[in-house]
Amino acid sequence: MNVEVHVSELVHLPRIRGAHELSWSYLLDAMFADAYHAGVTRLLCFLPTAELADAVALRADLTRPGPGACDCIAIADFAGRGITDPDAKRRYRLSFGILAPRSLRSQTKPPPQTGDPLSVLSVFTLTARLWGLPLRTYSVAHFARRYDLASVAMRRRFASTGKVPAFYHLSTWGNP
Repeated sequence: MNVEVHVSELVHLPRIRGAHELSWSYLLDAMFADAYHAGVTRLLCFLPTAELADAVALRADLTRPGPGACDCIAIADFAGRGITDPDAKRRYRLSFGILAPRSLRSQTKPPPQTGDPLSVLSVFTLTARLWGLPLRTYSVAHFARRYDLASVAMRRRFASTGKVPAFYHLSTWGNP
Protein backbone atom coordinates (compact mmCIF):
# COMPACT_ATOMS: atom_id res chain seq x y z
CA MET A 1 0.00 0.00 0.00
CA ASN A 2 1.25 3.44 -0.88
CA VAL A 3 1.20 5.61 2.26
CA GLU A 4 1.89 9.31 2.60
CA VAL A 5 2.51 10.40 6.21
CA HIS A 6 2.05 13.91 7.58
CA VAL A 7 2.76 14.77 11.22
CA SER A 8 0.75 17.38 13.08
CA GLU A 9 1.82 17.26 16.73
CA LEU A 10 -0.86 17.16 19.41
CA VAL A 11 0.37 18.88 22.56
CA HIS A 12 -1.06 16.72 25.36
CA LEU A 13 -0.81 13.32 23.67
CA PRO A 14 0.61 10.73 26.09
CA ARG A 15 3.92 9.12 25.21
CA ILE A 16 3.57 6.00 23.09
CA ARG A 17 4.53 3.59 25.88
CA GLY A 18 2.77 0.81 27.79
CA ALA A 19 -1.00 0.81 27.39
CA HIS A 20 -0.86 3.65 24.86
CA GLU A 21 1.57 1.69 22.70
CA LEU A 22 -0.83 -1.26 22.76
CA SER A 23 -3.71 1.12 21.96
CA TRP A 24 -1.96 2.45 18.88
CA SER A 25 -1.26 -1.10 17.73
CA TYR A 26 -4.97 -1.86 17.91
CA LEU A 27 -5.89 1.38 16.10
CA LEU A 28 -3.37 1.03 13.27
CA ASP A 29 -4.07 -2.68 12.78
CA ALA A 30 -7.82 -2.03 12.56
CA MET A 31 -7.32 0.77 10.04
CA PHE A 32 -4.96 -1.18 7.78
CA ALA A 33 -7.17 -4.29 7.92
CA ASP A 34 -10.20 -2.27 6.88
CA ALA A 35 -8.26 -0.49 4.12
CA TYR A 36 -7.09 -3.87 2.79
CA HIS A 37 -10.63 -5.26 2.66
CA ALA A 38 -11.92 -2.03 1.07
CA GLY A 39 -9.34 -2.33 -1.74
CA VAL A 40 -7.55 0.92 -0.88
CA THR A 41 -4.23 1.40 -2.70
CA ARG A 42 -3.24 4.87 -1.41
CA LEU A 43 -3.50 6.17 2.15
CA LEU A 44 -2.98 9.73 3.35
CA CYS A 45 -2.21 9.46 7.05
CA PHE A 46 -2.14 12.45 9.41
CA LEU A 47 -0.41 11.42 12.65
CA PRO A 48 -0.38 13.22 16.03
CA THR A 49 3.30 12.38 16.67
CA ALA A 50 6.36 11.38 14.67
CA GLU A 51 6.81 8.37 16.99
CA LEU A 52 4.10 6.55 15.02
CA ALA A 53 5.67 6.96 11.56
CA ASP A 54 7.69 3.74 11.78
CA ALA A 55 4.65 1.72 12.89
CA VAL A 56 2.65 3.07 9.93
CA ALA A 57 5.52 2.37 7.50
CA LEU A 58 5.82 -1.22 8.75
CA ARG A 59 2.12 -1.90 8.29
CA ALA A 60 2.18 -0.25 4.85
CA ASP A 61 5.01 -2.55 3.75
CA LEU A 62 3.10 -5.61 4.96
CA THR A 63 -0.25 -4.62 3.43
CA ARG A 64 -0.75 -5.61 -0.19
CA PRO A 65 -3.71 -4.48 -2.29
CA GLY A 66 -6.77 -6.37 -1.14
CA PRO A 67 -9.40 -8.21 -3.13
CA GLY A 68 -11.10 -5.91 -5.61
CA ALA A 69 -8.32 -3.34 -5.27
CA CYS A 70 -9.02 -0.14 -7.13
CA ASP A 71 -7.05 3.01 -7.64
CA CYS A 72 -8.76 4.58 -4.64
CA ILE A 73 -7.64 6.69 -1.74
CA ALA A 74 -8.27 6.68 2.01
CA ILE A 75 -7.65 9.42 4.55
CA ALA A 76 -6.69 8.74 8.15
CA ASP A 77 -7.04 11.78 10.40
CA PHE A 78 -5.39 10.69 13.64
CA ALA A 79 -4.27 14.24 14.45
CA GLY A 80 -7.83 15.54 14.83
CA ARG A 81 -7.48 18.32 12.29
CA GLY A 82 -10.86 17.80 10.62
CA ILE A 83 -9.32 16.77 7.30
CA THR A 84 -11.73 15.09 4.93
CA ASP A 85 -12.15 14.34 1.23
CA PRO A 86 -15.55 13.38 -0.17
CA ASP A 87 -13.87 11.41 -2.98
CA ALA A 88 -12.01 9.11 -0.57
CA LYS A 89 -13.29 5.54 -0.44
CA ARG A 90 -12.56 5.38 3.29
CA ARG A 91 -12.10 8.04 5.96
CA TYR A 92 -10.70 7.13 9.36
CA ARG A 93 -11.07 9.56 12.21
CA LEU A 94 -9.53 9.30 15.64
CA SER A 95 -11.29 11.06 18.47
CA PHE A 96 -10.50 11.11 22.15
CA GLY A 97 -13.01 9.77 24.61
CA ILE A 98 -14.01 10.60 28.14
CA LEU A 99 -10.87 8.96 29.60
CA ALA A 100 -8.57 11.33 27.69
CA PRO A 101 -7.61 14.66 29.25
CA ARG A 102 -10.00 17.50 28.50
CA SER A 103 -7.14 19.47 26.92
CA LEU A 104 -6.62 16.67 24.39
CA ARG A 105 -10.33 16.32 23.63
CA SER A 106 -10.66 20.06 23.00
CA GLN A 107 -7.76 20.14 20.50
CA THR A 108 -9.45 17.89 17.96
CA LYS A 109 -12.04 19.19 15.53
CA PRO A 110 -14.72 16.86 14.19
CA PRO A 111 -14.90 16.89 10.39
CA PRO A 112 -18.22 17.46 8.68
CA GLN A 113 -19.68 13.96 8.23
CA THR A 114 -23.05 12.87 7.02
CA GLY A 115 -24.70 9.68 8.15
CA ASP A 116 -23.44 7.11 10.58
CA PRO A 117 -19.95 5.61 10.54
CA LEU A 118 -19.49 2.10 9.16
CA SER A 119 -17.78 1.09 12.39
CA VAL A 120 -16.45 2.46 15.66
CA LEU A 121 -13.63 0.90 17.65
CA SER A 122 -13.13 2.05 21.25
CA VAL A 123 -9.65 1.34 22.61
CA PHE A 124 -8.21 1.52 26.15
CA THR A 125 -11.67 1.22 27.66
CA LEU A 126 -12.79 2.07 31.16
CA THR A 127 -13.28 -1.63 31.95
CA ALA A 128 -9.68 -2.38 30.92
CA ARG A 129 -8.39 0.43 33.09
CA LEU A 130 -10.38 -0.86 36.06
CA TRP A 131 -8.99 -4.38 35.53
CA GLY A 132 -5.55 -2.78 35.54
CA LEU A 133 -5.95 -1.78 39.21
CA PRO A 134 -5.38 -5.31 40.53
CA LEU A 135 -2.33 -5.60 38.27
CA ARG A 136 -0.76 -2.68 40.08
CA THR A 137 -1.69 -3.95 43.55
CA TYR A 138 -0.99 -7.70 43.32
CA SER A 139 2.57 -8.89 43.15
CA VAL A 140 3.19 -11.76 40.78
CA ALA A 141 5.12 -13.72 43.41
CA HIS A 142 2.39 -13.70 46.09
CA PHE A 143 -0.82 -13.49 44.06
CA ALA A 144 0.06 -15.18 40.78
CA ARG A 145 -3.45 -16.54 40.13
CA ARG A 146 -5.21 -13.22 40.81
CA TYR A 147 -2.62 -11.37 38.74
CA ASP A 148 -3.16 -13.75 35.80
CA LEU A 149 -6.95 -13.49 36.02
CA ALA A 150 -6.83 -9.68 36.08
CA SER A 151 -4.36 -9.65 33.19
CA VAL A 152 -6.56 -11.84 30.99
CA ALA A 153 -9.72 -9.89 31.88
CA MET A 154 -8.02 -6.57 31.12
CA ARG A 155 -6.76 -7.79 27.74
CA ARG A 156 -10.22 -9.09 26.74
CA ARG A 157 -11.80 -5.72 27.40
CA PHE A 158 -9.03 -3.50 26.10
CA ALA A 159 -10.92 -2.75 22.87
CA SER A 160 -14.59 -2.83 22.05
CA THR A 161 -16.63 -2.39 18.91
CA GLY A 162 -19.09 0.43 19.37
CA LYS A 163 -18.76 3.57 21.42
CA VAL A 164 -18.07 2.82 25.09
CA PRO A 165 -16.17 4.92 27.65
CA ALA A 166 -12.56 4.81 26.42
CA PHE A 167 -9.46 6.87 25.75
CA TYR A 168 -9.50 6.47 21.94
CA HIS A 169 -12.32 6.06 19.39
CA LEU A 170 -11.62 5.14 15.76
CA SER A 171 -14.53 5.83 13.39
CA THR A 172 -14.56 4.46 9.86
CA TRP A 173 -16.57 6.30 7.21
CA GLY A 174 -17.12 5.54 3.55
CA ASN A 175 -18.86 3.25 1.12
CA PRO A 176 -19.61 -0.26 2.42
